[in-house]
Amino acid sequence: MKSTKPIQKSAFQTLIEDQIHYQLWANQSMIDSLKAHPAQKLTAKIPSSYETIYDTVKHIYQVQDFWFKMIQGKSYDFTEKEYSTDELFEKLIQNSNELNDFVCQLDEFELQEKMEIITPWFTSHQPRYELIQQIVTHTAYHRGQIVTMGRNLDITNAANTDFNFYLLMAKPKSEI
Repeated sequence: MKSTKPIQKSAFQTLIEDQIHYQLWANQSMIDSLKAHPAQKLTAKIPSSYETIYDTVKHIYQVQDFWFKMIQGKSYDFTEKEYSTDELFEKLIQNSNELNDFVCQLDEFELQEKMEIITPWFTSHQPRYELIQQIVTHTAYHRGQIVTMGRNLDITNAANTDFNFYLLMAKPKSEI
């Protein structure tokens, strides 16, 4: 006799999926708030890790794409590309959606699988879930920088992208 009990994901899998859903939601929230401003504000120079909000978003996209390729076991093309602001925003959200879809298809074994990472800067063997956490925390760090840079440019509509805010306000209630 087959069990009718639904197969549940482990707390570990649920945590990783929550993190990657949050990543997509937070990136979309950030882009939505930035779209309300002219490109000139987003390319205005302001002291920070990157000179402009545009450059910081570009860095977020490039690093997210790099790590996404790593967790897929693919190589990364380090060639610099230029995008319009709208193209960059679209590429980040598209990449975030693809990342979300990919991660949510991974089982617990695949999340724990060690990936060989070979870059111009370092070589390592790390579990896929740690690389996913790298994506989420790295992006959160730079989203915070964008909020601060924006305040210096009189951009005050920054979206609240705290993880807890996502859990309370944006996570689908069916998942709680």
